Amino acid sequence: MSGILMVVLSGTIGQSPASEASLAPLFNAIRLVETGGELRPEKAVGDGGRSRGPYQISRAYLADSRMSGDWSRCHERIFSELVMLSYWRRHCPQALEDRDYETLARVHNGGPTGVKKTSTLRYWSKVRGILQSEQLASRNNAASKRRGRLVG
Repeated sequence: MSGILMVVLSGTIGQSPASEASLAPLFNAIRLVETGGELRPEKAVGDGGRSRGPYQISRAYLADSRMSGDWSRCHERIFSELVMLSYWRRHCPQALEDRDYETLARVHNGGPTGVKKTSTLRYWSKVRGILQSEQLASRNNAASKRRGRLVG
């Protein structure tokens, strides 16, 4: 991938697309739903070997994203996030612009028309549950830090 493309897709060369604060929670939630947070990328293989990596990307998904690169790279978190961004830019650009997490998650799970499929509602429910629990944990952590400053 060219350096220019990497800059355009991720904001900064070598920086993860998930480091963009508005998408980091979604990427994390999808990763947890897809692989339970498997820390060894080479072990994250699903669908009978047809999907791989932290976001369980298939060969067809990679091709449909129009990203160049070998499917074996889908074990790499950053590469996979770039593939997802490219896929979303192609199939649901308004949802990406609006940071419509539900549409993005359902399209990731169910393909270009995933947001219209009732089969992706259960997937979205799992992603949303993780997002909500992480949001609550973040608020509790911030409140705990504020209390610490007040006491200390």
